[in-house]
Amino acid sequence: MNIKNWRLKILLFVGVVAIAIQGLTSFSFKPKEKYVGLQLYSVRDDMKKDVKGTVEKVGEMGYKF
Repeated sequence: MNIKNWRLKILLFVGVVAIAIQGLTSFSFKPKEKYVGLQLYSVRDDMKKDVKGTVEKVGEMGYKF
């Protein structure tokens, strides 16, 4: 076995191990929560009329600060 074949086999082995480790670690972590944002520009007309009421309504929809 010459040195080129030996290096190629080592490189392939390291690559396979790296891919296997990457695959295993992706199953062990809990998926991140997705955060949804709200721009107050979308409720700007209501904010002009009643700031407190608008913020309360937005909070009732599930948005929080």
